[in-house]
Amino acid sequence: MKKYTAMVFAALFAMTSLLAACDNDDDLADNVNETINDTKRAVEDATD
Repeated sequence: MKKYTAMVFAALFAMTSLLAACDNDDDLADNVNETINDTKRAVEDATD
């Protein structure tokens, strides 16, 4: 259950970050990479 909750949280976090990133197209690639890394960290922290 903990792992499932972490994945749902990570997905929501990624979606909101990507939506925010779309406001500034110049940094979109950087924001996407940053979001992926943040999401990985969030999942790792939540599943520890």
